[in-house]
Amino acid sequence: MSTKTFPKSFVDKAYLIGLRCGDASAQKIGKQIRATTGTTHPAMIKLFKDVFSDYGRVRCISCRHMKRDEIPRPRFDWTLQCDLDQSFKFLVRKPKGVPKWILNDDECFLHFLAGYFDSEGTINITKHGIYLDLRLWLHSEDFEILKGIKDKLVKLLYHPILRIAQKKGERRHSRDYWQLDIHKRAEVLRLLQSLPLKHEEKRKRRKLALEIQNIKRWSEVKNKVIALRETVHAEVERCVREAREDYEKRH
Repeated sequence: MSTKTFPKSFVDKAYLIGLRCGDASAQKIGKQIRATTGTTHPAMIKLFKDVFSDYGRVRCISCRHMKRDEIPRPRFDWTLQCDLDQSFKFLVRKPKGVPKWILNDDECFLHFLAGYFDSEGTINITKHGIYLDLRLWLHSEDFEILKGIKDKLVKLLYHPILRIAQKKGERRHSRDYWQLDIHKRAEVLRLLQSLPLKHEEKRKRRKLALEIQNIKRWSEVKNKVIALRETVHAEVERCVREAREDYEKRH
């Protein structure tokens, strides 16, 4: 049983709430708070361990379940769990929106946004005609959270766009699926430099985006971008393969 209490750091708490609003979940199990997430990305496994291993033992459990697509087929991934002290009970209930105390503090907001971005965000480095396009995307069904993020970013002199990416019912979404888009290059770079990201894949994408920030033409960065994509894809394939092998060994 974990007895290590969560340090009373508002920025650390804000990051964890951002993570909780995204991929992580938590529930009360007896006298413990169990944090959980599922992933096929080694970077998320590392992030989860980095965040929680000081407070409890992280368990990595290989799982098989059915994909949500038209043709059901086995899918393997990892479920991560960590049983935590009661001081983590603030993670049990997912906020409907960004908490006011976070919105009222710029540093806490950036840590919250980093946690949420580590879960739900994309650093998009793509081709637009002959030019290089840099964008930041957040996708979620949680409109109130994205609306709170958008409004705070506007106060910080950004110009995000919030729109419906897919209607309720499309691709089995239970609610409208929203996209928040930061598309002005200078703002993308400014926000990337401000976010204390922990997800290694996104940190690598940020590093690349900052390295190529002054380049206009896609042809000059194409090889670097594709190489990073292929590296991430290979890491994910290996992670899925290891989950399958571990699961089949146990069953």
